Amino acid sequence: MTDFPPQPERPRLKGACCVVTGSNGFVGSHVVDELVRSGARVRALVRKSSNLRWLEGTAAEVVYGELRSPESLPQVLDGADFVFHVAGVVKARSRETYFQVNAGGTRSLLEACCACGISPRIVLVSSLAAGGPSGRGPAVTEDMPPAPISFYGESKVEAEKIAAGYFDRLPVAIVRPPVIYGPRETDVFQFIKAAVRWHFAPIAGKSDTPLSVIHIADVVRGLLDAALSDRAAGSICYISGPQPVTWESVADAIQEVLGRRVRRLCIPMPVVRASALLSEAVSAVRRKPALFNREKVREILADGWVCSTGKARREIGFDPQVDIIAGMRNAIEWYRAHRWL
Repeated sequence: MTDFPPQPERPRLKGACCVVTGSNGFVGSHVVDELVRSGARVRALVRKSSNLRWLEGTAAEVVYGELRSPESLPQVLDGADFVFHVAGVVKARSRETYFQVNAGGTRSLLEACCACGISPRIVLVSSLAAGGPSGRGPAVTEDMPPAPISFYGESKVEAEKIAAGYFDRLPVAIVRPPVIYGPRETDVFQFIKAAVRWHFAPIAGKSDTPLSVIHIADVVRGLLDAALSDRAAGSICYISGPQPVTWESVADAIQEVLGRRVRRLCIPMPVVRASALLSEAVSAVRRKPALFNREKVREILADGWVCSTGKARREIGFDPQVDIIAGMRNAIEWYRAHRWL
C-alpha cells in the first residue's frame, strides 16, 4: 500500500477520552483509526442498526446511541476530552431529513454536552457545500457569506449556526472539507471503478471545472489539527488537498497510476438530467434516498468548487500531504486489495 508522510505524533491525545459520532462511516472510521494509533481512549457512537465492519478489530469502545434521542448520549459523553462530530447524512429523500439529522443532531449533541456539565474540545465536520461554489473566480474563503445550492449544504449551514450559538459555552471548531476520496469511500469510487475496469472516465458537465478535493488521510490530519489548536475554537476553517484539480486531471492521475490510457466519456447534460429524474423515480418507489438527483445536477453545473486553505494553514497548522496522484494510487491499491475492483 502507498506510504504517505506519517501523521505527526500527538502526545495530548495519549490517554485522552475521544468520542466519535458517525464512527462506523467512511470519515469517522478513519478518525477512529488514527485516534487509536495515537493512544487515545476512543468511544465510537453508533446506532444499533449500524454496520460495524470498519470498527471490527479496533480498540475502540462501541457505544450504542442516537443523536436524535438525547437521553442516549450522557453515557458516551461522560468524561470526554474531545468530541469529533462526523455523523450526518449526505443523501436523503427530503429537505426535512437533512435538517433533522445534520442540524438537529448537532443541536442534540451540543445540548447533551452542556447538560452533562462537560466542556470537551469539539470538532464539527461541515462541508464546502455550506459555503457554496466558487465559480471561476477566487477560491471561497471563510469570511464570505454562505451560499449553498443544495439541501445538504443548507442543512450544514444550519448546523454551523446552531454550533455558533454554543461558542460561549463550548469550544467548538468547524471544519469544511470539499469532496473526500480514498479507502472505504463509495461515490468517487464509481468514477475510479469505471476508469480501472472499463478504461473510461465518465465526465458530466465541463471537464475543466476547477475543484477542491482531499484525500481521507489529509481530512484526518485537518480534523485532529483543529481539535488540538487553541485558535480553532469558535471559528470555521476550510481544509483541502495541496492543489485544485479538474475531473480531467483526476482522470490523468488514474491513467498515470494504471500505466494505460483512460478514455474520457463526456456525458451530455440532457442525459445527466434524465438520469437524475430516473434515479429520483426509482427512489420514490423504493422509499430510499436517490443515489443521483437534481440537486447533484445543480452542483455539477456550477462553474467551480474551490476553497482556500490559507486560514487553516495559519491558525491550525494544517499542511496537506497527499497530492492527487499519490492519493489515487493509494485508493486504487486499497480497492484492489479489498476486491472492490
